[in-house]
Amino acid sequence: MAQRAKARRGQQRQRLLLAIALGSALSWMGCQSAGHTGGFGRWQTRVRQCSFERGAAGGEHGPQARRCHLVRLEQNLEGLLSVRFLADGASPQERAEHLLFAGVLERGQRPMLCRPDGRCLPRWPTRLAVATVAATSFDGRGLATTVPRTLLARGNCELKRTEVRCQASNDAGEVWSAQARL
Repeated sequence: MAQRAKARRGQQRQRLLLAIALGSALSWMGCQSAGHTGGFGRWQTRVRQCSFERGAAGGEHGPQARRCHLVRLEQNLEGLLSVRFLADGASPQERAEHLLFAGVLERGQRPMLCRPDGRCLPRWPTRLAVATVAATSFDGRGLATTVPRTLLARGNCELKRTEVRCQASNDAGEVWSAQARL
């Protein structure tokens, strides 16, 4: 029993260190100009069909579903990737909502090919081991209406030429899922 607890603390420590590394990478990228990104940048596309859900597993309120219209892949360091689903808001005060899955590429997966101007091309198919999930809502001016929540989570994303699917959950029972047809 003590060894299980010790192993679980080790796994939690690894996820926390990964979350810190992801946060540091995102902060560092915010300070870099697009012309000096090296092998880093993003790719995005409008989607034909897209939705995401978030909620508590077995919760009384059920999952909150949103339609999304854009998927963005962001590569801040080779091997680290985030998949962002962008949706219209649930009310006139809440104009947009983002759900982000971030983590590391699974073994054998190749990073996106990025140009010096920050534009990238994904390499299909790709699998991502999710370490964190973040959700944010924005008003009509593009200002955050909620405090951005970034939570440790476990899950995966599958990125194919015609489809992107992500799912994750955490120890508190929160679950997230998203899918888009490209």
